[in-house]
Amino acid sequence: MGTAGLGVGVAGCSGDGNGGNGGNGDGTSTATTTATEQSTATPTDGEGSGSDGVSATVSLGVRSSQSNVDSFRTLQTTFEALELVASDGTTVRLDETTMDVDLTEVGAGGSVDLFEATVPAGDYTEAKLYLPIRSATLADGGDPEFTRTVPASREVRGDPITVRSGGSVEITTTVALVRVAGDGPWTYTLGWGVR
Repeated sequence: MGTAGLGVGVAGCSGDGNGGNGGNGDGTSTATTTATEQSTATPTDGEGSGSDGVSATVSLGVRSSQSNVDSFRTLQTTFEALELVASDGTTVRLDETTMDVDLTEVGAGGSVDLFEATVPAGDYTEAKLYLPIRSATLADGGDPEFTRTVPASREVRGDPITVRSGGSVEITTTVALVRVAGDGPWTYTLGWGVR
């Protein structure tokens, strides 16, 4: 499995909160949980799609260690889309469905399958995750503050993820919750992997 990390921010709630630091995502996990399908979006093939498309399961997970998900009583998000930028600059938008996901129900090390999509084979160097925070409550009942608006992206340093022709793959984005500067507003980091 190829993995790489990239930072992403979220926006939504205000107030103050407690919690520790985590790092970038560390790969995929195998546990699953259910989520509520909200609505079906029109599939977007994106640029660069072609006959070498690969059947992919797209999933969202919570990092297994130092995810800080236990710092929250609830953390309601809505998966809206994942955009992958290929090494040639073309973009593939994966938004076959939107789905409400409570990251505290997914839990540390858990993941939820979102949908199946066709993804062009190739190397992907950048991603944008559209995952707005709808509501959140800290474990102590506090109202957390979030910073950095969605979507956010940056070029992945190191090896890109690679989707190879033939068979099928799972593309997983893995989030971990962190506080800016250790005691500031909450945000999240994102890891990604293919297997």
